[in-house]
Amino acid sequence: MPWRDHQPALKDKRPGVTYCFAMLAPGEGNPLVASGETRSLGLQQFAAVYDLKRAFSLTFDGYLNVPADGIYEFQIESSRDAQLFIDGATVLNMLRMKDASTAQNFVPLRAGLHKIGIRYANDGSAPPVFRVRWAIKGQNWRNLGGGELVH
Repeated sequence: MPWRDHQPALKDKRPGVTYCFAMLAPGEGNPLVASGETRSLGLQQFAAVYDLKRAFSLTFDGYLNVPADGIYEFQIESSRDAQLFIDGATVLNMLRMKDASTAQNFVPLRAGLHKIGIRYANDGSAPPVFRVRWAIKGQNWRNLGGGELVH
């Protein structure tokens, strides 16, 4: 995979990412849709309001602030469909998963902001499991979120 150059600087950047959560309303064909901003990629923030045992989908969009040029490793642990995009390119694509599993991939990134998109969908047939981690190749993993994400 070729080196990915950073995106232009954002004029008004805020911490975190934007999200869109969608779920069919109980007994109806109309979806419940919520959107907003968050600093976390965790499912706990949605479990407090929605029944995550039902089918739902979730998207996160923003920018990843990469501190230094390097080969970065990304990992998703997921019980169902999950995808990770950086600068429009698919980095991880976990579709039609039947059990919780983990996938990872390397991406060479230049220091600066990189557009990131994360997708997760659960059909309600398995407990929701979703975690995104990253690391510079050869270093310790850490959960993606907090200060490295902006929008």
